[in-house]
Amino acid sequence: MKKLQLMGILVLGLFLVACGPQKGEAPREEAAYQIDFASGQTYGFSKMSLVRVDDEVQVLEEVVPSKEATQAIGEVLGTCQLGDPGLVYDSIPDSQSLVIRLETEAGTQTIYLYDSEVDVNTGLYHYTFDHGQGEEGFSSLLSEEDLIPKIMDLGGLEKK
Repeated sequence: MKKLQLMGILVLGLFLVACGPQKGEAPREEAAYQIDFASGQTYGFSKMSLVRVDDEVQVLEEVVPSKEATQAIGEVLGTCQLGDPGLVYDSIPDSQSLVIRLETEAGTQTIYLYDSEVDVNTGLYHYTFDHGQGEEGFSSLLSEEDLIPKIMDLGGLEKK
């Protein structure tokens, strides 16, 4: 009887080892936060960092906002419409440029907030959301208000 119990424990142990994480495989991070865009799409992420860049895209300051600030920034971004990739166009960084990095299971996704001026054709502020999937991985973020100062304030970034 003891041999049978010992064999059962051995088989159970082997099963648990085989079903555990593989070598080199990091445990999966659950999405701790999410952005619910006004257009209906939802994106989950586990970590956010804010990077203020200059007109040559040199990093001037980088911060990881608090949990409360991250949630508030997600709500601000949620006011945007996730638009057609055709509305993504080259922006010119200036002293008020901001980059938001979102860490997800799939890797890093980046939101570029370069323009602090309304687009004359649409009457909206245009930002770029890079989903990290090559050329098909870009979407435009369209907002009725300039989000850069609001997000910088929530994230505790210095205004220059």
